[in-house]
This record gives sequence, structure tokens and C-alpha cells, in this order.
Amino acid sequence: MHIVLLYKTIFTVIWMIITISLTHTFVISSQFINKSNKFCQIAKESGNDLGVYILMNVLKANILYSGNLKKKDKISVIIANHPAALDFLYMGSLLNHFKIKDFFYTIRGNNIFKPKASFALILSLDRDIKVYNNWEKDINQFNKQLDNINSGFVIIYPEGMNYSKDRYKKSLEFGKKNNIPIYKNLLIPRIKGTWYLIKYLKQNNKLDYVYDISFINEKFFNKKNSLFNSIKNDIGDVYSIIKNCEIPRNDNLNNYDNFKNWFFNEFWLEKDKRITNYKKLKYKNFKYKKNIFNYFILFFLIIIFIYLIKRFNYKYLIISYLLCYLIVLYKYYN
Repeated sequence: MHIVLLYKTIFTVIWMIITISLTHTFVISSQFINKSNKFCQIAKESGNDLGVYILMNVLKANILYSGNLKKKDKISVIIANHPAALDFLYMGSLLNHFKIKDFFYTIRGNNIFKPKASFALILSLDRDIKVYNNWEKDINQFNKQLDNINSGFVIIYPEGMNYSKDRYKKSLEFGKKNNIPIYKNLLIPRIKGTWYLIKYLKQNNKLDYVYDISFINEKFFNKKNSLFNSIKNDIGDVYSIIKNCEIPRNDNLNNYDNFKNWFFNEFWLEKDKRITNYKKLKYKNFKYKKNIFNYFILFFLIIIFIYLIKRFNYKYLIISYLLCYLIVLYKYYN
């Protein structure tokens, strides 16, 4: 047991080191090249593929899915629940399976200033959408970032934080005070960003589909699943329910209160029911698709990263972190 835990920990640390090398060599240098978006997309795809490999082969997740993701010429929105610390890798497995390369996360801006959040830094340096829980700033970010995206998938987690019993208890109390339905498996979401995202894309004729994706990790169903728990225990079966939803009617989109009523009482409630009854659906097994080019990029970057660390010691890490944050701040305020 201790040997297996050590093995998983070592591979997880290696994964984090490689992610840092992606950010601090490849992505930073790309910011000074006109095709920086292309380089960021390569970094995201490579990092995602490696993360999914770790998820499947080290953390022993078995991804099963029901439904389909279709890519067209415009932008589709994916709305997902947030059951675990590593659920972005559950999402990543679906992106890998359906060969989706153009994907953009909606992330909380303060996440990029956490030392462990190198992948969040990659997202911040690309066209992914940063939100700061300041509505005036967030609207500007939505407008600016969405205008720079022509096709692909925008992914949003309306709950804003992963599931735990304490958070669920607070969510129940909030729901009772504000006349919001009781959900058995979900936290009450913050939906203003979701509303504006769908509304803006539809008004600008850039919206293809709205997908709802529900993740259920059977071993940690309605329990907190931290990174440590994922390393300590095999993750096991993860069920992914993909549903292509009807785009909200204009009367719901044009008025925030109408949208909120529809989202709480129809969309989120139906999602909660699907999670409760997840075993009644038929699922297919996820098959990991290797991309040799991505592995070549990662191997090449590891060599460069090790050389730079050996050449400049800790100074390289400090300078590269500072550069990352300065570039992110510059992009945010311009």
C-alpha cells in the first residue's frame, strides 16, 4: 500500500513539474511571438493529454460516458458540475476522446496567483475567460475574450467550487432562505456568468450548442474528493452524462430574472435528477487517444526546463513566475 502511494505521489509530482515547464518555458516565450494563441493551444492540449494519462494509468480512473459532443463552426457552451478537485481531468478525458482541441475554460482570476496553479496560468495566458466576482470587470472580460474566440467549446462550472458536505449544508441553507429548489447532489450555482455567456454568444450569432455534462465519481459520490484522496485511493468509475440541451428562449435570455428562474427550476433541477438516476443510463468506455506530437513537445520541454534550472538555479523559477504574472496583468488591463 505504501509503495503504491509513493508511486502515485512521484508520478503526480512529475506531472506538476512538466506542467510548470510548459508554463515557464513554452508559454512565456510564445507571448513574444505573433502566434501566441496557437502556442497556448498546443500547451493546453499537451498538458491535458498528459493529465488524462496520469488520471487513467496512475490514479486508476475508469471513465465512462453517455452522449456525444459535436463540433461545428461556431462556439458551444459546456455547463458542468464540480464534484472533485481533479474534475477538470474528467472533462479533459472527454475532450481527448472527441478530439476537441479548441477549448476554453472559465476560471476564477485569483486561481492564477496560487503557486500550484501552473495550468491555470496557461489558461490565463490564452483566451480562456477569467472572472473576478466583480460584475463590471467580468462583463469586460467576457466581451473581450469571447470576441477573440471564433469556434470551439467554452467550459463553465457554475458552482464555482468543488463539492463538500460543509458547502452542501451552506448551499441548502441559502436555498431555503431564497426559495430555491433543494438539490440532492449539487450546490446552488452562481449563474450570472452563465447567463451572460449564452446571451452574448446568441446575440452575436456565435452560438452552436449548449451542453450539460454531469460527472459522478461512484467511489466519492456526494463526498469531498481532494487531490490527496485521489492519490491515496484509486479513483475508480467516473460516469459522464453528456446532454445536448435546448438553447434558452429569448424571453429567458433577455431578462436575467427569467433566466434565473428557468435555470434553478428547470435546468439545474433536471441535472440533479439525472445524477440521482445515473445508473439507469447506458455508458461507453473511454479510450485514451495518444498524440505522439504532444509527447515529443513535453519531452523536449522537460530537457529545456532541467537545463534552465541547472543553469540558473532558483532564479529561473522566480523570474519566470514574475513574467507570467506581469503578462497576465498586462493582458487583463489592456
